[in-house]
Amino acid sequence: MRCGICDAEIEYAGQAHTCGSRRPSEVSAAEWASVNRRVVSFAIFFGAASVAAAFLAHSLADLQSVTDDSDPAAQASLALGSILIRLLAILSILGLLIAWLFWWRSARRISESSGAPAYGNLGFWGSIAFGVLLVGSYVVPGRLDTMTQALSVQALMRVVAVAALIAGVLHTRTMFAWESDPIQPTPDDWDAMSWDPAVQREIERRRRWS
Repeated sequence: MRCGICDAEIEYAGQAHTCGSRRPSEVSAAEWASVNRRVVSFAIFFGAASVAAAFLAHSLADLQSVTDDSDPAAQASLALGSILIRLLAILSILGLLIAWLFWWRSARRISESSGAPAYGNLGFWGSIAFGVLLVGSYVVPGRLDTMTQALSVQALMRVVAVAALIAGVLHTRTMFAWESDPIQPTPDDWDAMSWDPAVQREIERRRRWS
């Protein structure tokens, strides 16, 4: 097997080698930090919105059960509450999706520059876990007996999904931090006077024997 970037001989996909040093990352450290911060921020907002929406929906259901249909003010409050729940859910998930797309593009570029597969980090698996749990939060509650159970399970699944996504993103941010901000040599690195004396003696010893 050979690397698709540098054509080096490797034993398995994703094996570490010197390919990354030959192709600098296209993502700066500032851009990488920004996309990670946006995903985490929107994920936290989505988790909080999910809990708030579940609580509000439960409160509205209780209010509706004790409200007379002939009360226009109460009916208007119920309708407005339902609209707010839907808007909150839509805006939060759209914001998270857009932020995640920018994060995934940056993570893929860094993965390609280092020669590692895009699926070789926890951010990828955290994203899959988030997607599975998010879909499940729409399917599983419908199979439960009471609205209280359905709302509680839905909120719990979304909070766990957010936690998995954030954990994966933070792990990937740490793993790829050195790729997005490579260390550049400085003039001091070539100053032999600043080297360790033991290193200098070893260089002199090898020079005499060469």
